Amino acid sequence: AKTQTDPPSIPICDLKPRLEDCSRKLIKESGLNAGLAFPTGCSLNNCAAHYTPNAGDTTVLQYDDVCKIDFGTHINGRIIDGAFTVTFNPKYDRLLEACAGIDIRLCDVGESIQEVMESYENKYILTASLLIFIHIQEGEVYAIETLGSTGKGVVHDDLDCSHYMKNFDVGHVPIRLPRAKHLLNVVNENFGTLAFCRRWLDRLGESKYLMTLKNLCDLGIIDPYPPLCDAKGSYTAQFEHTILLRPTCKEVVSRGDDYGDVHMHKHSHSSPMQKHTHIQ
Repeated sequence: AKTQTDPPSIPICDLKPRLEDCSRKLIKESGLNAGLAFPTGCSLNNCAAHYTPNAGDTTVLQYDDVCKIDFGTHINGRIIDGAFTVTFNPKYDRLLEACAGIDIRLCDVGESIQEVMESYENKYILTASLLIFIHIQEGEVYAIETLGSTGKGVVHDDLDCSHYMKNFDVGHVPIRLPRAKHLLNVVNENFGTLAFCRRWLDRLGESKYLMTLKNLCDLGIIDPYPPLCDAKGSYTAQFEHTILLRPTCKEVVSRGDDYGDVHMHKHSHSSPMQKHTHIQ
């Protein structure tokens, strides 16, 4: 039997559904009224975002990996988004601390994210957007996301695509293929314009749909969102919270009572439990 000191060996294809099943239960999933806002991201190492395993993916989470868990739920389309980074090897602690430093100071939105990240002796490249600090208004909700990298800080499309989303602005597009019409109906009924992944289509009993899905992408009805990767050999870390700007405070709605101390503990990086808030 394995002990706690043994290196982890967790198939990503097993990890993802376990995380999503938990979120489905907590949000009390109910069709398009409440459920998962997008596929749970399990991006590893130089992959910064938009990776979740497709069927047949044999990737295994191991001791020297840096895994970003990015997940979100919604009620009536109102999304709460959160992310955290899991590592086992303490050599990544400084990278995580550089990103989590921003996570700690979310309640002070006026702080400069870049200043926080550059306060570390070993500089990490900032890959997060600062546009959120422009025109913020009371009553609005913002997801504040920070991504640190040991690489170039520039991401590009790579690996096998798993994330897709219906084009919100697409008008009527003639569809000739019956299978394409069927697949679009499945997307409309189950996801609307929320993001989805191939494993979710599998879960609904769909099969042999890859060419049909490509056809809908070629028509511009559905947009693919491939994994975003930095340079090979680099490592990326991510933290994210969702905040609601109230008249007298900034409420972190993605941080539940079990979130605990934000500071990283060696070998133990616990996940935030999302507090699901229906915002009027």
